[in-house]
Amino acid sequence: MAKKESTEWKQDVARAERKDRLARLKDSDGQKKKIESHSIGKKIALASVAVVVVLAIVVWIIAGTGLLTRNVRAMTINGKKVSAAEVNMFFGNYTASAQYGLAFTEEFQDVLKQPSQMNPTNTFRDDFINAVIPGVVFASAMLQDMEKTGFKLTEEQQKEIDDTLENLDAQITQIALQSGTTLASFLKMYFGPGVNMKILKHDFVNSMMLSYYNQHLAEQADLSEAKISQYYEEHKDDLDLFTYNVYQFTLNVEEDATADEKEEALKKLKDDAHAALEALKKNSFVNAVKKYVSEDEAKKLTDNPNSVVKKEVLGSEVLGQVGTFIKDAARELDDAKIIEGVETMTLVRFIRREANSKRPFYSVRHILIADDEDPDAPELTDEELKAEAERILKEYKAGAMTEESFAELAKKYSKDPGSAAQGGLYADMDEDLQARLAEEFREWFQKAGRKPGDTGIVKTMFGYHIMYFVERSEEKAQDRAIKEILKDVFVEEWGDRVYDEAKVEYHPFGMKFVGKLRFFDALFGSVPVLPDLTPKPTLQ
Repeated sequence: MAKKESTEWKQDVARAERKDRLARLKDSDGQKKKIESHSIGKKIALASVAVVVVLAIVVWIIAGTGLLTRNVRAMTINGKKVSAAEVNMFFGNYTASAQYGLAFTEEFQDVLKQPSQMNPTNTFRDDFINAVIPGVVFASAMLQDMEKTGFKLTEEQQKEIDDTLENLDAQITQIALQSGTTLASFLKMYFGPGVNMKILKHDFVNSMMLSYYNQHLAEQADLSEAKISQYYEEHKDDLDLFTYNVYQFTLNVEEDATADEKEEALKKLKDDAHAALEALKKNSFVNAVKKYVSEDEAKKLTDNPNSVVKKEVLGSEVLGQVGTFIKDAARELDDAKIIEGVETMTLVRFIRREANSKRPFYSVRHILIADDEDPDAPELTDEELKAEAERILKEYKAGAMTEESFAELAKKYSKDPGSAAQGGLYADMDEDLQARLAEEFREWFQKAGRKPGDTGIVKTMFGYHIMYFVERSEEKAQDRAIKEILKDVFVEEWGDRVYDEAKVEYHPFGMKFVGKLRFFDALFGSVPVLPDLTPKPTLQ
């Protein structure tokens, strides 16, 4: 009975509270009250505040993460979108590689606003954009051309890309830490808002793909004997080797010399040079010059007569008036001339001109066994170094005994910083490079009867070398040089065609975010002065 009374009491209380709430909603006549306007205003105000807060959060996310820069379209190239962040990759690389600085720091952003020194109507930012846009167009157009031609990577090339990407995170993070910042901050300073590791990796892959594609295109060049001969005839002045004598008589007067004293010294300089030219008819080049120089200079010439001999110089390296004289097709032995400068007189004597027929080329691999450069590492005796070389050679012979297996051992064991990463390879060594190698090293691979796959151990001043003979080529150095030029010309002409045919559109709103760090500076700033290209881009 007590429980029932308790329940009824609670129900009575609830009914009383409900009646009280209904009474408050009625006026004095017992009618329902009208909703007052200030209640609506309060709700609208609260809703407005909520919207502003949400918008502020959205803007903060967009500005802070570079979301807009990463997604906004700055250019369209052959119908393919290029975002502002992608253009900023080129922008950041350009300013850093040219050693201007990191483009997306606060300090550099202030520099970019300053008037251009080349064009007063531009800013530095405009100049940099004009410098990088052609590269953006070229890279995008070539990547699309690569897809259109159906180019495929080899397994080795794909592995190189995979290996690069596998280590990229750690490498970039390490660089960031060494710079005293986080990975995200480093990427932002270097490439701008919106660039993350995903975009950076994509850029690395594209760069490597373009490199492989260029190699692929180079192999399609016409390298026939007829083409090589035609190129030589058209460029023999650059390709031939020239041997000649040259000596420069220089003005020697005191800094405080009067105009008359300087004029007199110049006259003597000219007379001496022409007298030496005349003396060449009966004297060697060195003896002719020695007659008209100081005793100290004459002694230097006596001690080092080769200082006035230029032997087998590639024509492309003989420049100026000396080159014009030496390369004249009518030139004969002992032809000589004085070339007059402002304060110099240069005596030149032609000796000979010849085609670059140097040969052969050698390719070898080696594994250098030497003491570790680490001062904390124990120093090995000569016997220990030799034993290690013999052990590694034995390991090679116990394996597949291929060039590839030798290369892997070189990457693992070689102490030669110049070749270890390439599997110990020294490829296509011409006579000049061979002459700079250690004698024992050179004699091993030049030995008569040497065959591909031959191995051995050679000791030099650097340590013990485990040798692997790759090949000997009898091809003329000149022919090989021409082939490389023809490849470069073919790739360049291919790229020019792809670039010229590219259809480029600029998108002004997106271009406002190129080269900009600050979100609102980009949002409310002006569109940069954009470059004219061939073909000229259209504004959309």
